[in-house]
Formats: sequence, C-alpha cells, structure tokens
Amino acid sequence: MDVLASVAAQQKDPNSIPVMVYAQEPPRRLIQIAPKPKNDASESFDTANSSFLASLLGQDSGSLSADQKRRVNIKTGFEALQAIVPALAANAANKTSKAAMLQRGAEFCKELRQENSQMEDERVLLRRQIDRLNQDIAAFQAQLPASGAPLQPANASVRREMFDEWIRVRSLENCKFFLFALLLAPIYDSFMAGVSASSSDELTRSILEWQKQKCSLINLRKSVLSSLTLLSKSTSILASPETLPQELRAKARSGIFLDTNFASQR
Repeated sequence: MDVLASVAAQQKDPNSIPVMVYAQEPPRRLIQIAPKPKNDASESFDTANSSFLASLLGQDSGSLSADQKRRVNIKTGFEALQAIVPALAANAANKTSKAAMLQRGAEFCKELRQENSQMEDERVLLRRQIDRLNQDIAAFQAQLPASGAPLQPANASVRREMFDEWIRVRSLENCKFFLFALLLAPIYDSFMAGVSASSSDELTRSILEWQKQKCSLINLRKSVLSSLTLLSKSTSILASPETLPQELRAKARSGIFLDTNFASQR
C-alpha cells in the first residue's frame, strides 16, 4: 500500500521526477524433492560404470559428466558393432563412418533374418518328410505277419552262379583257392539241398540235421577223397604237377568245374 501511494503522489505532482519502483516478489517456498531410492545392486553398478568410464577418460568418477558418459557408451557400442558385423570386422584397419557402420549393421541383421527364415522353412519341410516316412514305416509294419516275414528261397541256379563267380574271382587271384573250392563245393551243394529256411525253427532243425548227416568225419573223408579223385582225373597233377597252377588258372578263367554240379562228376 505504501508503494502504491507513493506512485500516485508522484503522478499528481508534475515537477516530480519519475521513479521506477520495483515490487519485491514474495519469498518462495523451497520444496525439497527426495531422491529416488536405489538398491545396493543398482548403486554398485552405477558406481562401477562411472569408475570404468572415468578410467577411459583419465578422470575421476565424480568429475565425469553425463555427456561424456553418453559419448563413451556410443563409442563402446560402435566398437562392439564393428566386431560383430563381418563386413566391418574385415575392414577394421580402415576408418568407417558411423552412418556406414549402422547401414552395414542393418544389412547384416537383414541377412541373418533371411537365413533364419530359410532354415525355418527347411526345418518345417524336413519335419513333414519325417512324419510321412514314419507313416509309411507304420503302414509297412502293419502289413507284416505276426510271426515275421516268410523267407523266400532264391533260385538254386542263381545261388550256384553266385557261388561259381566267387570261386572264379578268388581262383584267379590265387590258384590254390581252386583246390579249396573242389573240397568246398560238395559241402555247399549238400547244405543248399538239405537246409530249409521257411521259418526260423525249420532253419535251426534242418541245419542240425544236415550237420549230423553231412559233416561227420566219415562223410567228410569220403567227400575229400571224391574231390581229389576228380582232380587227378581232370588235371595233369600226377603226370606233370609243375604245370598244375597254370592249368587251374585256365580252368577258373574258362569256368570249367564252376558251372557243373560236382556231385554229378563223381
């Protein structure tokens, strides 16, 4: 009120000198804002981060400003980006702008997404193929008989041809194998004639019976004697034994004794 009256008196008096009056502002009340509470882990992390950034700048952690921290964080991030992106890591010796680094990093992320998408498509395709194969296997297993698949004996002539070819190849490598084949052939013929593979029980029974009848010492002696007799009649082993290797190779090459039933020659 005193200030307003003084101003009004000066305005009435024309000879008075104008005076600038400043009104004093009322005192402001200071409101103290409590700091946000931090836990021990957060405080220790902030302290360690500030100390690390300060050590990079050669300053104390207390004098490190927020702008400096931001710059150090940006620099650390670009260094990590350069180490991760192959195009940047291969060109680490040359200086690359930050814009180029970000662009190549974005391209690298795009490539990774495409690769992940292709791998996911392949995984789905393989999973479908596996499911189809499992279904086919289950269907085939359902068609099998409960006692197992019956054994289909191969044609006797086909088995004999395979046996003769095996003897021919091995005899050309070593002529002594031909002599072994002369002893083995009758045993092979008796096995193929006496063993049945219609079932597992029948196979076991027929093998045991064949072993008793054909593999006894008496029968083996007769078989070996018959094979040696055939050898002495068909080769010159008695007259010219030194020519026997060449003669056996010639017989093996021409297939003599191989495509003929040995039992019929006795």
